[in-house]
Amino acid sequence: ALGELRRPTRPGTLSGEIVLTAREAAKGGTLPLDIPVAATCSACGGTGGAVFDCGRCDGEGRLDTRLPVPVRIPPGLRDGAVFQVAVDEPSVHSLLLTVHIRTDKP
Repeated sequence: ALGELRRPTRPGTLSGEIVLTAREAAKGGTLPLDIPVAATCSACGGTGGAVFDCGRCDGEGRLDTRLPVPVRIPPGLRDGAVFQVAVDEPSVHSLLLTVHIRTDKP
């Protein structure tokens, strides 16, 4: 499960939370995440529309989309650990993830 990621208003760092089992935290691995990004609307070229609002982006000039990012989880993470992930997206420099270890047994 993944906490809510907040989109930056300008290029910056997104922060979020991930929940891992004790085994996942000890072993590490790769976790597929979708991060929210705002992309320029291709229909209006980011203008929001000339006379009327662009129907695709409702006059915002930007579209909210989600970027899939495979996150490498280093082995041996502890509860509350924070680690940074580089993101190949101009509107997001990096992703800061806080780790929560789930203690309940499935």
